[in-house]
Formats: sequence, structure tokens, C-alpha cells
Amino acid sequence: MRIDILGHASILVHGTEGKVLFDPLFPGVHQGGVYDVFPDRRLDLSKLPDIDLLVVSHVHQDHFDLDTLDLFDRDLPVVIPRDEIMLASLTALGFTDIQPVESFDELSVGSLTIVPTPAAEGGVVEHGFVVADGDQTIWNLVDTVPSPAGVAAVKARFPEIDLAFVPWMPLQDAEFQNGVPISFPYRMYDALVSNILQTGARAISAGSCGYQAIGTHAWSNHLIFPQTRDRFAMDIVAANPAWRGQIYTPDPGDALELSGGAVRTVEGTLDYCESDPYDWRRVQWRPFELGFAVTEGNEGCTTAALSDSVGAFFDEAMRSFAREHHAELALNRRWEVIHQYEVVCSDGSVFWTLDYRGPELEIREERTPLALKHSVIEASALLGLVAGAVSWEFVLLGGAYRHHDHTYRMDPAGVHTANGVPIVDPIQAMLSSTEVLARKVATDVARLTGGESFGDRAEADTIEQALASGCIELGVEPAAPMGDDSA
Repeated sequence: MRIDILGHASILVHGTEGKVLFDPLFPGVHQGGVYDVFPDRRLDLSKLPDIDLLVVSHVHQDHFDLDTLDLFDRDLPVVIPRDEIMLASLTALGFTDIQPVESFDELSVGSLTIVPTPAAEGGVVEHGFVVADGDQTIWNLVDTVPSPAGVAAVKARFPEIDLAFVPWMPLQDAEFQNGVPISFPYRMYDALVSNILQTGARAISAGSCGYQAIGTHAWSNHLIFPQTRDRFAMDIVAANPAWRGQIYTPDPGDALELSGGAVRTVEGTLDYCESDPYDWRRVQWRPFELGFAVTEGNEGCTTAALSDSVGAFFDEAMRSFAREHHAELALNRRWEVIHQYEVVCSDGSVFWTLDYRGPELEIREERTPLALKHSVIEASALLGLVAGAVSWEFVLLGGAYRHHDHTYRMDPAGVHTANGVPIVDPIQAMLSSTEVLARKVATDVARLTGGESFGDRAEADTIEQALASGCIELGVEPAAPMGDDSA
């Protein structure tokens, strides 16, 4: 069998004989123009193989797209669930061979056997589908998260599943708009992983969730998708180590080939579909922004000007702090925290990752899709904290430092959350609020009494003075508190 990946939930299954197309979404733009297929995709429908059967899983517009269905011959057989809206719409379009099905109704196309599988109760009427060709079997769950009884019924019929296309993203596409507090959906993600484990498939492919908000709606991309594909792939192996090397994340234009129970990816093989590389950063969950990004207003804070200083802060000062405070970071290691720091400069950002998964903390200059703990800070705010030019109150209240933590651990028992666990943030530990406030007060006193000062943070030379002082090395003594003669 070969499965062509066409974007989002659209796949074309080639059997020894027969071709079945699932949930085509060919114009790409859907939901009235809110979303488009992601990553960006290009189709040449003149080269689309002849289709023997069209299958639509449910009525949601990213699966049941009337503009796409209007492209097909009206005598093409179309399989749908028993949904009156879908049936009436296809009839109005002029389709003459519409086949509403129930769970476990069996269909045949050439050498292929197609069996609808159940969804959980409630919501729209929908199906997943098992497709078998001889001894090769795939299960396309589409959006369904069937009950344990539903999974058991499928497994009784098909004990060996070679490859399962699974829902994996705990979507939050309407929570913010409905006033739901923004937090990582642990329960939903746990249910998705539990469902995947129950399939018992030999190999797993991330399915659906291949879209992005566009135009004036693009701000929501950083709220909709709380998981990355890379982190999902890591988690699913932690949940079942037997899947190591058996997790697939194909992009539009790729194909998965199934032979003898083994799966292999053939990248960019389709002459009628191609896509840009999958850039997870475009849809990264950033709930600390809400459409208002952290920005650096000081033009002197460029990535080039601050590269050495920021590098010294993370690679030297923070590494030294971690060694000296090993015990204080024990919970970070226990929860295998991956902490992403972003220092925002006037012309871009610098990213550093703290990885506690090993016996010793690893600090790398990189941006990672695996982090569950995120801290973002303006470059001038970081230097100002070090230099005593600003207080934590100024930095936090003004939004120059933002932080979000949804640390969890995955194992075969599921998702274990770290909610309420006091996991240390090294920046806030290194630059304690008491010491920073003492430096700021001493700086203000020096300014008011004519003593030496770093000046107002808004002055253009603040950064140059802070760098020249050597304070970025964190080896200097903080300014003496008020009342000391040396102040």
C-alpha cells in the first residue's frame, strides 16, 4: 500500500487495485477564510490520480469542503456518515452515488476493504476508517477518539494494525474566544495519548492538524496549537518505547509506503503535490503574548552587539550558577525540564535552551520545539537587571519579561503534571528580587546625589554603559544598600 499525504486530513490510499481519497481539502482556505493548509502547499490537480472512491469522515468544514467536492465527477461514489446535512448538500451538488454508512459496514474497492470505525458519543456524527489490502492494514482515525469499547471492537475485527493515522494535537481553537483560561490541556492530551496506546498499531503517523490561521486571524496561531510535532513524537515514544523509530510526521507531497508490516517515508515524491518545509515556529504556542509580542525599543540592542554578552550570561554565568546550586535545581532534573529562553533584541531574538534531562545541565544556543517552559525577556531589561538600572517590578509590570510553564512528564501510565511544583527559574534565582532592588535603589541614590550611575534605562547609552561596566559577568558585588557609608 502507498499513502499519499496531501495536507491536513487529506490522504490518498493506493491499494494493489483501487484508490481511495479521504477528506480532500484542495483549495486549502477554509472556515470562511480563517484557516489555510499548513505548511504552505501547492497542488496540480491535472496530475491527480484517478479516484475510485471518495470518503468524507464528518461535516466539519476542514473535512467536508464543498468547494473541493465540486471539483469531482458527479458519478464518483462518495461515502459519508449518516448525516442529513452532508447528504442534502451532496445531493444538491448533483452526486448520484452517495453511500451513508454506519460503524463496521464493510465496503470494497478493488483489492481494498474499507470499514468505518466509531467515534466517541456526542458531537457530530463521524467515523474513522480501517483500510486493508491483503495482510496490510492501516487505521485512519481522522478526528475520532473512540471509547475503549470502540477500540476493542475494532481490534477484535483487525487484531494487527500496521499503521495508524492519529489525532495528536489537543487543539484550543475556540477556548480563548469563549473566555476559557489559557492553560495547557493536560486532560485532553492524556486522552489522545491513551487512545493512541490502545490502538496497538505497529507504527504511528501524526494526522490532521495541518492548518494555520491566516490574514487578520493569524494572531491566533500562537494560541490554537499547544503542542509541537517534535514534542509529540518524543512523548509517544516515552509512552511506549516499542515505538522508537516507528513515529512518522510526513508533510504534504510525501508518501508512506507499507510493505510486509514495515513503513517507510518517501519525501517529496508526489508530482501533483508539494509543500514548504514544516516550520513549527509559525504555529508555536505562545500564550504569554496574546497578540502583543515582547519588543526591544533600544536600537543599540542588536543581536550582533549583544551576542558576546548574552552568550556570557548563559554559557558562563548561568552554567556557574547551576553548578553552585545543584541541589536547588533537583526538581528541574527530576521533571526533565527543557527550558527555552528568548532574549529579544531590536533586530531579532537570541535563543538559549537549558536541558535538565541528563545528570548535568546542558546549555545550548538554539531554539527547540521540545521545551515546555518558556521565558522571554527584552535584552535591555536583562542587562538592566544585572546592572541595577531597573527593578524586577519594572520589568514584570511592563511586560518586558514573560514566562509560561506547562511542565509535565510522559510515561506508559500517561501524562503527569507538575502543577504546583516549585520548579526554579534560574534567571529569577540568579537575579533575586532583593539583590536587584538593592542595586536599583543604590543606583538611584547615586544618581540623585551626583554619584556615578548607569543612568536612566531610556537613555541611548544605557546598554553601552552596562556592557562597559563588566556587570554582565555577574561577578561584581551588588551596590551597597542604603544606609551603608559606601553607598
